[in-house]
Amino acid sequence: MCRTIGPANATGGHTGPPLRGGRQIGARLPYARIGRGAGVRAGQGEARNPTTHLNVDGLRAAGAAKEDFPGPVSDCNGGKAEGVLAAHNRDINLFLERRRPHWRRLEALLSRVEGEGLRALPPAEVREFGGLYRRASSDLVTARSRTANAQILEYLNDLVARAYAQVYRTKRRHWRDVWIFLSLDFPRLFRRHFRYILAAFAFFMSGALIAGVAGARDPAAVEQMVPSAFLRMWSREAHVPAANDKTTSAKPQGRALNPSAMIAGSAFYMTHNSQVALTSFVLGITAGIGSIVFMFVNGVIMGAVASHTVREGIAFAFWSFVASHGVIEMTAIFIAGGAGMLMGLSLIAPGKRTRREALVERSRSAVLLAMGCVPMLILAGVIEACISPFPLIPGYAKISLSLLSVAGLALYFGFVGRGPQPGNLDELTRF
Repeated sequence: MCRTIGPANATGGHTGPPLRGGRQIGARLPYARIGRGAGVRAGQGEARNPTTHLNVDGLRAAGAAKEDFPGPVSDCNGGKAEGVLAAHNRDINLFLERRRPHWRRLEALLSRVEGEGLRALPPAEVREFGGLYRRASSDLVTARSRTANAQILEYLNDLVARAYAQVYRTKRRHWRDVWIFLSLDFPRLFRRHFRYILAAFAFFMSGALIAGVAGARDPAAVEQMVPSAFLRMWSREAHVPAANDKTTSAKPQGRALNPSAMIAGSAFYMTHNSQVALTSFVLGITAGIGSIVFMFVNGVIMGAVASHTVREGIAFAFWSFVASHGVIEMTAIFIAGGAGMLMGLSLIAPGKRTRREALVERSRSAVLLAMGCVPMLILAGVIEACISPFPLIPGYAKISLSLLSVAGLALYFGFVGRGPQPGNLDELTRF
């Protein structure tokens, strides 16, 4: 008489569709059900029960019983059931010994990835992690078809679920990422696209030189380039009081500033400077032409006003006011203008990509450059409202502050982020 080992209705323990192991790391699955009850949706940061992990070295199939079989095993030849069990144990143990080193390696990588994310791994190990994850997914399917051993299936189910959660999790940004961006990624991005920023500076200076020379030769030309109200503000009469007037301040900025006025002024200048930088960036969508024209026009205004103050004899008052905050402010505007040109160039010279693909790819770096300008514009706004117009601070001190700003920016953009620290730049700009 034949007897059956194992439940007659066994189905192999497979309660959901297998993971598609052929996917490359980063390919998104809408939903994957891993093992019994351990569903993990794409974008979740962790598996449903990731806290208890079995030891890979403790897995064994020796001593398998009839419930360890995925389906019924019949013994119709008299006393062969024990032999079937022994062969089953040898087969599973061989499978475990072959796959155990790969699972152990995946566990080691997971211990690093679960703490710091995939960015903690170098590119070669990221690729290795993806391969080990896909292989472990395949091993889980294989184990389900060969055994119903709860210990083995629970271990593989947990391992695959943990890896899945790291591969497909939604990246959560923290304040630490802001610090990494400012201390590593932003100066690196500045150096990577420095030629565009230098181009923005060149267009600005071209307009300033042309307007400055034109204004020196023909004072009437200045009135055509700069609004008359602005010229009156920077006139000699506005800065030098009459000899018999004891109440007029020597400068239009000579009024005492109270804290509320400083706060209001800071807010105004931050908003204004941000609008200028944003305009220079957004105009890059016109194939970069708008950013170029914008930088040139602002240079014309600066050059015309500078020539006007020289003729009025108040050049030092003008430059001591502008220089204290202008170094940081104008650097941020040059960066924003360069970011606009970077974005616009993708429409003119997309390379091997389509224009749409090139625009999307380069816009990532352009947006990051523009975002890096925000703290610079905030700092410039505070200085412009609280230091530049303050009458008790001498002009030489303001010029000295501008020189310190030049040195600080040179050190920051020239040397910060040159170490081996990984940062997030490759992840942020990956297309």
